[in-house]
Formats: sequence, structure tokens, C-alpha cells
Amino acid sequence: EFLAQFLSEPKGGSDLAGLTTKAVLDGDRWILNGAKIWSSGAYAASYALCLARTNWEVTKHRGLTMFLVPTNAEGLTIQQIRQADGNIEFCQEFFDDVVLPADAVVGQVDGGWDVASRQLVHERNAVGGASPYASGAQIHSGGDISRLVALARRTGQMDDIRVREDIGEARAMSLVHDQLIARVTSGIVSGSMPPPAGSIIRLLSAENSWLQADMAVRIAGSTGATEGIADEGEPGWIGRDYLLRQAWSLAGGSTEMARNIISERVLGMPREFAADRDVPFNQVKHGR
Repeated sequence: EFLAQFLSEPKGGSDLAGLTTKAVLDGDRWILNGAKIWSSGAYAASYALCLARTNWEVTKHRGLTMFLVPTNAEGLTIQQIRQADGNIEFCQEFFDDVVLPADAVVGQVDGGWDVASRQLVHERNAVGGASPYASGAQIHSGGDISRLVALARRTGQMDDIRVREDIGEARAMSLVHDQLIARVTSGIVSGSMPPPAGSIIRLLSAENSWLQADMAVRIAGSTGATEGIADEGEPGWIGRDYLLRQAWSLAGGSTEMARNIISERVLGMPREFAADRDVPFNQVKHGR
């Protein structure tokens, strides 16, 4: 069975704990109302883990509960979102009095942030290429720059010094990425590095993906927008990867959030200011 994540919300940005999808206890059942967005593969999922607010009188992190939601539940509408490259993998969901039994709670009532935090550690590792549980399409794989080499040869640029330097830079970055995965993973397993150090992998993976996409466009030039030099069986990958370039700034949590996690939870730097910290959520001002 395939499970999706119902986490992000239309007005939430990177502030997951500021979500407003609500779950109200009615006797021995929960009733959910609200909206989620950017849920990968939700259209094909059997269930989803959904984070909802169950207590508005405590701080934002403490009033959340995680629920296991069947995607065919009455009142749940799932819509696919068409992206610039034509992909419709992302979905948005609308909850209109969706009823769930009491045993749909994952973890503890009002303890959903603990569940979500562990869940996001695995997601960041998966996006960074360090998770042993990930499957399917991944971010540009490690030291393999064969597509760039094939592109340079096919366009007659393999002897161009600039092109060779670009390929060399891409190769070096990918090797560093592979070594970083090994170093951080072993550090977390041994206890010499805290689990949030996985954000270092997530951050460099995004930068590696940007570089790989940029180098392909630099080598291809204006023909990168066409399918004339595409890999066999994978037409248009240059343009597609460039359109998706910034997605790696957001997948698994934004790169800005990754930097915050590294600075605060790995390096021990002071936390940045937050106006809603230690404020009951029902007293926090929200945009209209």
C-alpha cells in the first residue's frame, strides 16, 4: 500500500507547525476540516499521514495531532496540480467534515509534532539521498555525470576546455556529495553527530542538483530547450531538469530551513527570533 503525507498548507509556507487544518473530537470520532497542498503522489495513495490542529490554547507545536487518513474517506477531495513541465505528481486536498475513528491517531493526541519531527528526519534523508528506505526517482545520483559527458560528445564539445572544466566541476561536486552522505550517516549512527545533521546532506544535495542542471544548460546552450539532443528514452531532460531546478530548494523542507536546523541544532547557535514562540496559538495573529 502506498502512503502519502498531508503536511503543507496553502498559506503555511515553511512554517509547518503554524498549520490551521483542524480536527475536533466529537464523542468517539474526529472531524477534520481544512486544506493541504504539495502532497506527492496523493492521487495514487491508499492512506496519508495528516497533521492537524487539535488544541488551539497551547503553543503551535504542542497542539498538533497526527492522523492516518484513508484517501477514499467521505468529504476528502484530492486534486492534481499541473506543473510547468506538465507533471501532475503534486496534489492538493480539501477536508470537508471528514470523519475519522479515535484509533486513527498516530502517537498521542496533541503529540503530533513528535511524530512529524521523526517523519521529517527521514524525509530530509531521503531527499538528500541518504535514506536506506527511499525508492523510485531520486535527486541527481552521486558521481554519475555520464549524461553530461554524452551531451558534450553529441554536441561536438568534448575538446572544449570550458566544457571539460564544467564537467569536472560537476564530477567533483557529486563526489563530495557521496562522501558527505557516508560521513554524516556514519556520524549519526555512531552518535558523534546529532540526527539533525542530516540537514547538511539535504542542503548539499540541493546545491548539487542546481549545479548539475546548470551545467547541462551551459553545455547544451539554446538547444537545451529542444529534444534534439535528449537522451534516448528520456526526451527533453535538460529543459525539464532546469524547470525543476528550484524544486530542490523546497523538497524535504526549504534550504533556508535546513540552514536554520544546521545552525541551531548542529552548531548550537542561538535560535532566530519568532514572534509566536511561547504564545498560545489562538492568540497568534494570522494573515487574512
